[in-house]
Amino acid sequence: MPFFPRRARIRVGLVVSVCAVALISVSSWASRQHADGSLGITTAAATSDKGGLSPVAATITVNSLADVAIGTDGLCTLREAISAANTDTSSGVVAGECAAGR
Repeated sequence: MPFFPRRARIRVGLVVSVCAVALISVSSWASRQHADGSLGITTAAATSDKGGLSPVAATITVNSLADVAIGTDGLCTLREAISAANTDTSSGVVAGECAAGR
């Protein structure tokens, strides 16, 4: 086994420690972000009324990782969820499609 100088061992230990802390931090952050297992996005309708009413929020749950917008496939993709949120219309009439956004 080759001999490594003390400084080199310290540097390697420091790099490994920093990487381990970063990995643990990212892992715990990701598990908190998706604790329910869905890829849901929440949108709030930004209404500029002067009556003091608070904005109404709707939840659109994305259930597909596909990058297409087909209104009859029963899936809610991120592309369809953004469109539903912006236009306040559902992405289709089939169960599983994105709900209206506002």
